[in-house]
Amino acid sequence: MWALLDAVLAYPDVPPAWRQPDFSSTGEPTFSLVLQRGALVMRFHMVVTAFSAPQQITLDELRIESYFPVDDDTRLACEHLAARCS
Repeated sequence: MWALLDAVLAYPDVPPAWRQPDFSSTGEPTFSLVLQRGALVMRFHMVVTAFSAPQQITLDELRIESYFPVDDDTRLACEHLAARCS
């Protein structure tokens, strides 16, 4: 992993701020995800939950990804797709 990071940072156009991260600021707790196929656009907030329990190897590797619709159009599209799968 560190070799890949070193290779990416070696490119000349990498912004200087990327070479020295600012750990004094907090990161966002969610990610935004936009999916588009034709006229259908779906927007989600994604949250990843990780359990860090070194005593429990099973929990240590567990990751739960949750997707939440950002708007009513996305919610309705999800409901429509879910109804078709039932």
